[in-house]
Amino acid sequence: MICRSLVSALCIYFLSSLPLGLFAQCPITVDAGEDIYLCAPPSATNLNGFIDGDYLNFTWTPPNGLIGGSTLTPTVNVQQTTTYYLTGQAVDLTQNSIVNGDFEGGNFGFTSDYLESPGNLVPEGVYEILTDPSSSHPSFAACGDHTSGSGNMMAVNGSGIPNENVWCQTVTVQPNTNYAFSAWVASLISSSPAVLQFSINGSPLGPFFSPPASTCVWTNFYQFWNSGSNTSATICIVNQNTALSGNDFALDDISMSPVCEVTDSVTVHVININAVAAPPLYILPCEGSQTTISGIGSSTGPDITYLWETPNGNIVSGANTLEPVIDMPGSYTLNVIYDNGFVNCVKQATVNVILTPNPLTSWILPPPPLGCGFNQVQLIGGSSQPGFSSYEWTTSDGNILNGSNLSIATVNAAGTYHLLVTNTATGCTSEAEVTVIEETDPPVAAVAPADPIDCIQLSTSLSGQGSSTGSNITHSQTAQNGGVITSGQDSIEAVGSAGGTYILTVTDEGNGCTASDTIVVNSNTNPPQISFGPSDTLDCLMDSIFLSITTNPTSALPVWSSGNEEIFYLATAQIPSCWMHRGIILFQY
Repeated sequence: MICRSLVSALCIYFLSSLPLGLFAQCPITVDAGEDIYLCAPPSATNLNGFIDGDYLNFTWTPPNGLIGGSTLTPTVNVQQTTTYYLTGQAVDLTQNSIVNGDFEGGNFGFTSDYLESPGNLVPEGVYEILTDPSSSHPSFAACGDHTSGSGNMMAVNGSGIPNENVWCQTVTVQPNTNYAFSAWVASLISSSPAVLQFSINGSPLGPFFSPPASTCVWTNFYQFWNSGSNTSATICIVNQNTALSGNDFALDDISMSPVCEVTDSVTVHVININAVAAPPLYILPCEGSQTTISGIGSSTGPDITYLWETPNGNIVSGANTLEPVIDMPGSYTLNVIYDNGFVNCVKQATVNVILTPNPLTSWILPPPPLGCGFNQVQLIGGSSQPGFSSYEWTTSDGNILNGSNLSIATVNAAGTYHLLVTNTATGCTSEAEVTVIEETDPPVAAVAPADPIDCIQLSTSLSGQGSSTGSNITHSQTAQNGGVITSGQDSIEAVGSAGGTYILTVTDEGNGCTASDTIVVNSNTNPPQISFGPSDTLDCLMDSIFLSITTNPTSALPVWSSGNEEIFYLATAQIPSCWMHRGIILFQY
């Protein structure tokens, strides 16, 4: 608490209930200082109050977060915006109720239990209104008055009788009003300074007070008083010193004025802003694609701006908005900035953008070449995201027959073909390329001679040794004109089991070209025919007979044999590898 001149001896806080009209006369200016802006979380700061003019005291309210409220520059430590009020109190001297308090009107306007003694302040219990106390008492100091140094004062030779009123005056007061009763006192003799006390309506007001022993040192003493329901007050200064030696003093500038208050406010603004960037992870569907990241949920309002920054990504647009467009993976930081010219506060939030681990990919299955077996081929394209894919085939040196906007296209010319796959949901693209070639070189088909089929050799080997072989070469064995392939139909080596025409087809799967070779396998498995001519019967008269046979073909060679028991003759007609047996039994009687 700080006291200033006029009533600086004592500072006591009173809540004033003065009418509004009285406040306009308060002789002080109160300035609580400029508003303070702090970024959350705030640090402690100081208020900068100032009071211009003679004030009694001041208070800061509310006390929340306030340290050192007895100074004009207290420390505050708050977590939210708070308004503080600085209230200064002063005496409104323009409404002094005391008449002739400076005694410039002479011995007028007051009463006293002391006697006026002009020109002679001897003995005790007398007073005089004068400009120089030494002129009425040889031992009194030559003091000037408090008002101007050359005006009147009340010089008093203190009485030895206690509780005598040195000075009294009855004044009109406003009910329920705080008043300050003030008087300036100086010692005229250094020994035994006066012991004075204020009283109002016969009741003591405040403690005893004494001026310094040093002479001519004017000292202010005052007390506060609330009028309550009173409309008038009798104010007195009472001397409580009964010493006859010393106890001599002077009074001047007595006043009783209402206490006024002036209040000013200062607000400590705690700027609490939020930066929100969500979700924390974004996924780009492909390189070069664009997406919008969001700072929605961050603080908005006046004096707030936004700035997105990235050390390794790329902001396409909207870097100063809550929803920028970006097109590269990286780390993106949102700065929410509050700047009102007094304080600059920044909050940050970061999101990360990564490239999808499952990007759109495209491919083209290797096509067969155009050639001996193909005058057109299909180009079969594919996508890793088929549900959202569109297709576009193009070529600069080939020819697309159909399907240019389908996954499968048909072409009929050699050349380079380009496939563009687009994800219709994300706009991402993927490209693939394939070259269609033309090949007309046929493979070699060569069948080795095969043994004929007869009654002894029932099958023959069909060999394509000497034909083309390799990873793209396939072989196919077929038969015509009665030929039968027992095994190896899809091999270069096969087995035939009947006479006929056998065909080996060799195919180059790489170009579709084929070559064939044919072999005819002879077959003779029909036995010769034997016919016996007429025969006689062997008997006792004829012990031999002539046997004859006819063969077909006539080239068949007959072979005769006989049995042991019955007379049995076997004729065998034989041609190469085949034969026929015919027997005849001769009965003997």
